[in-house]
This record gives sequence, C-alpha cells and structure tokens, in this order.
Amino acid sequence: MNNKEIYYDSEKKVGSIVCFVVDHNHRGKGIATALLNEACKNFENRGYDLIEAYPRTLVKNVAENYHGPLNMYLKEGFVVSKVVDNMSVVTKKVLIIFFVQ
Repeated sequence: MNNKEIYYDSEKKVGSIVCFVVDHNHRGKGIATALLNEACKNFENRGYDLIEAYPRTLVKNVAENYHGPLNMYLKEGFVVSKVVDNMSVVTKKVLIIFFVQ
C-alpha cells in the first residue's frame, strides 16, 4: 500500500495510529484498547479532524496484528473506509463538543 492508493482531504488534519506493542504476558487485558482510547483523546485535544489506522484484514498469527486488531477498532467506533490488499484503512471522525453558557 502506498499513499497514492488512499485519498486524503488536504483540508483535514489527520492523525495516524500505526502500531501497538503489548507484551505477550499482558495481551487480552484491554491494554491496546486503553492505548487506542488515549491516542484518540490526544488527537481530539490537539484539534485533529480525523483519526485513521491500518490494521490487517486477515492475520495468520499474533505477530501480524501489530497494527492492532481490526475488531478492536470497529468496537471503538472506527469504520473501514478502504481495503488495499490485506490492509484495512479504518477511520474515526473526531467529535468536537461545544458548551454554550
């Protein structure tokens, strides 16, 4: 996959999540999900419009899941916006909440 295969809106500020590393003794405990949620909060606080990540669509072993499992992103509100070969591009719009007094 290369950048020519993915459409980018140059007016949007896009944050990318590319990798998760969780020690094998601590997998399955929600650590990657917690890291994902903190990364999303960080992008939101920094004024990003969109968050994207690149999990594999099909994995043969846990080593291929270093981008984070596709199912984790889907559970956290990401949607598959494109599939290129065995790589999904998942995106999530950053919600901006305004408080009016």
